[in-house]
Amino acid sequence: MPPADRSAHTVPPAGPGALSPTLQALARRVTTAGEDELPAVLDAFWKNIAESGGTPLVEPVEGDPGHRAVTFLWRGHRATREVLLLANRLFDRERLADALLTPLPGTDVWYR
Repeated sequence: MPPADRSAHTVPPAGPGALSPTLQALARRVTTAGEDELPAVLDAFWKNIAESGGTPLVEPVEGDPGHRAVTFLWRGHRATREVLLLANRLFDRERLADALLTPLPGTDVWYR
């Protein structure tokens, strides 16, 4: 049996993507929080994520009730430099850079 033609199954390049509503709200909260408030804001965010089922974050798409937005999250720390999401068939193994999570500025949140 000849090998399967995988050319029809390549993963398209990752687009810039929009922040999920939850991450948009966190970003707004972080910009208004004082430096002394930030740890509590982040702890509350992560507690909410854990209590709502953890990651990935699954949210409705505004104006499109038949679809959901899925956001993978990672809680980093000061030493975190990169986070790679290895999810079968979501990213092309030939383009691992497309699977890197993005840090949310001013937070310990990494997302994709």
